[in-house]
Amino acid sequence: MYGGVIDPSGQGYSIEHVLPEAPGEHWSVEDEVLERSLYRLGNLALLEPALNRDAGTLPFARKRPIYQRSELGSTRTLAERYDTWDEEQIGMRQRHMADVAKEIWKLPL
Repeated sequence: MYGGVIDPSGQGYSIEHVLPEAPGEHWSVEDEVLERSLYRLGNLALLEPALNRDAGTLPFARKRPIYQRSELGSTRTLAERYDTWDEEQIGMRQRHMADVAKEIWKLPL
């Protein structure tokens, strides 16, 4: 699901804010929730730049099909796992990402 190699020096991916930095009319989110949620890891996804431009500030329901077109499994999973997107889902995704990270980077004691 999260496998694969990403070239950190390449230009193949950009950071997508699922809950956008400027949510506009498509999102009904309070300023306090936006401030708490915007830069949380659970709200960020790697996405091909052209797909990121397509996603823009669209509502989550319209972003999901765009995420499903990504070549990255973690971004496709975002579309498959969540039907809605709010502060609770951001927290759930972040906890899931932490669990995955603990499995990937286990340190022998």
